[in-house]
Amino acid sequence: MKKLVYILRYPVGILLFLAAALCQGAAGGILSMSLFFLLILAECSSVYLENKNIIDLRLLLSLSWFFGIGLSALKLSHLQKPWGAMMWIVCGGFFLMFTAAYDLTGYLYGKYRKEKAVKASPSGMRREDPLFRKRIFRVIVIITVLALLAFLAECIAFDFQIPIFAVWKYEQYSVFHLSGIGYFTVLPVLTGPLAVYFLFLGKSSLPEKFVLLFCFAVALLIPLLVLSKMQMLFTLTVPVFAFFILQEKISKKKLFFGTVIFGILIVVLFVFLMRLKDYPDGYLQGIFSFKKEDTPMMIQYPYIYIVNNYENLNVLVENLQAFSFGKRQLYPFFALSGVKFLPGISDFLATEIYRTIEELTTTSILYDAYGDFGLFGALGFGAVLGALSAWITELAYSKKSVSGVLFYVQFAYYMLLSFFTTWFSNPTSWFYFAMTALMAVYIYRPLRTLRDRKKRKESGIS
Repeated sequence: MKKLVYILRYPVGILLFLAAALCQGAAGGILSMSLFFLLILAECSSVYLENKNIIDLRLLLSLSWFFGIGLSALKLSHLQKPWGAMMWIVCGGFFLMFTAAYDLTGYLYGKYRKEKAVKASPSGMRREDPLFRKRIFRVIVIITVLALLAFLAECIAFDFQIPIFAVWKYEQYSVFHLSGIGYFTVLPVLTGPLAVYFLFLGKSSLPEKFVLLFCFAVALLIPLLVLSKMQMLFTLTVPVFAFFILQEKISKKKLFFGTVIFGILIVVLFVFLMRLKDYPDGYLQGIFSFKKEDTPMMIQYPYIYIVNNYENLNVLVENLQAFSFGKRQLYPFFALSGVKFLPGISDFLATEIYRTIEELTTTSILYDAYGDFGLFGALGFGAVLGALSAWITELAYSKKSVSGVLFYVQFAYYMLLSFFTTWFSNPTSWFYFAMTALMAVYIYRPLRTLRDRKKRKESGIS
């Protein structure tokens, strides 16, 4: 049965996608949306039957990517237009290349491990060495201290006009960050998965638990104070992903109720933060441009929040005049290295932005890849992302390394919100990746047991 599902997965998926694309506009888009939801069910079921992993990167991407496209088929807003053939090819081709590259890389890697009889890597969870746990604990504390110092610097720079307390909350939220310093303010999003990893290594003392709780509270408090929904969602989601990776067996009953409770919590927090931003009366209704103006805001907001990102991509696909040949996707290098501040570089990096309206700035994961190289950029990006995802899955699940788990939870979050923005050409994402690698170098540098260190100290050896 599993082999049959695996064989039929590609042809069935392609046929469902083509049928849904051809049905756009039919019966108000409901038929097209229904076919996309059927595609999600088929894709997610086949992936889950393969490895029983609820946070498989292919599963999360298919759920997010096709759910957004399915909702977009309804065309509830005047901002939306029927998609042309190229837009459908870009969206379907990206996912097809991602899954094909993922499956091929996973197959080749598994074959290599089998031929070489590779055993579990010693770089994985080191339960026997207390120094390993201590280093992880230190990293959590250091991240929190850096974040507090960075946030204090931002508060001083803006005369303590913290967005949550500001009169014009939305405007203050938009400007409350310092170039360079702001990267460290958002770094605590990684404390959650690190804390989960630390707790799985062994029994923790009461002071350790208290410190971990304090660090996670800081990680939640900062996005609340600056009214950042994405940072809040990131902070809450990635520890859950880390738990799923490290916990080998989870009862279906606990999984179901836990997922429901977590989903309700996320919705409540999003609504709460949206209200705190204190938008002017009628502002959101005006920019959302719903065809039925009396549609409740609790429907308008999440709908536009998801579908307009695809519409921005569609505007780019239809109107792009010239490719940027890597300038969009290489922006993190120019930003993090400081090169962008050199004379003339800002003009060199400038690219035209295509949107439905100026206020709705977010885009899908494909926006920069298409802007750089068109269809070939989107397909190539999907292939590279799929291969990397397969490799990171191996690091996280087979080796259980700190870096593997941290990279995986970040990728899982980006796959889950693939409709939202260009995660992999965002400097903050690459700052997280760089810090993850740096933390792994510190944690996994040659370990000495406490007894060895004591003997070497008594012998006068450093």
